Amino acid sequence: MPDLAANLDTLASGLAQTVNQIHNRGLAFPGLDAVTGSRTFADPANQAITFQGTSDTRLVVFDGNGNQVGTTTMRTLLGGATGTIADVQTSLDAWLRGQGHGTASLDADGRLEIELADGRTIGFRDEAQVNTPGAAAADAAIGFDSDGDTAVDESHTGFAAFFGLNDLFAADVPLGSAGSAESLSVRADLLSAPEGLSRGTVQWDPTRSLTGAYLVSSGDGSGARALATAVGEGTAFAASGELPQVTTGFADYAGMVIAHTASETAASESATARQEELVETLKQKSDSLRGVNLDQELADLMLYEQAYSAAARVMSVMQEMFDALERSAP
Repeated sequence: MPDLAANLDTLASGLAQTVNQIHNRGLAFPGLDAVTGSRTFADPANQAITFQGTSDTRLVVFDGNGNQVGTTTMRTLLGGATGTIADVQTSLDAWLRGQGHGTASLDADGRLEIELADGRTIGFRDEAQVNTPGAAAADAAIGFDSDGDTAVDESHTGFAAFFGLNDLFAADVPLGSAGSAESLSVRADLLSAPEGLSRGTVQWDPTRSLTGAYLVSSGDGSGARALATAVGEGTAFAASGELPQVTTGFADYAGMVIAHTASETAASESATARQEELVETLKQKSDSLRGVNLDQELADLMLYEQAYSAAARVMSVMQEMFDALERSAP
């Protein structure tokens, strides 16, 4: 059972991380009207992120038809590549309020919350070049200073994925730890309103306006296709339980878990049968040695009774013979 639990935790954690990564790249039409990140921050005033290389994150506000009404980048808001979590929140809040688009805040657990004004939605698009409209989409490389000592402690990919702004799967325990499989679930709001699933992504149209513009299309299925592709692609799974480290698809890994479990179950049943057979053999041997077999005891008792009766009969005959001899003496 511990091995099976470890295998299922590995599968659940890998599936959630892969799916959440892709789901955070996309959005439903016409965008996100409110988001709450899944990542908590204990010390947002000192914990910080750094955009590495030339990566940047484009923030786009849309109207109800998916048309761009405002855009900026995180590097622009932060004034550089690095900023604390509090800097991310305050700069984003100032921009949204200044444009009349909404607000950004941190909740009691340090999660980033974004609320859009009526008729406004937001989308996030990681790009390969700093503050370059229409730059190729590519996950931003994020360095995270988790302890506030100004040194990068962790590396992540994707701005929205790092904050967990549009996760599909939620978990009550950290992904990758024991209990991932048991605690993993689809976000409650997506279960009640599946139209919120990421089907598309923020697109760039260079023919819009004089300089081009971003948009969200109701017919865009690029996000859904990316999810379907990722689930079937090879994913690196760490060694878990008795399963080795392997790179394979989620369905194939699930098949490995099932096959291994079936093999272990068959082996366990066989071992149980052998143990039961051994126990029965030992019981019979013990009964024969200790004389506790009731059938045998009853049979022996009948023999003993017959022998006793025969012996008594012999004694009686001998006594009669002696009596006869005594009477025959002169």
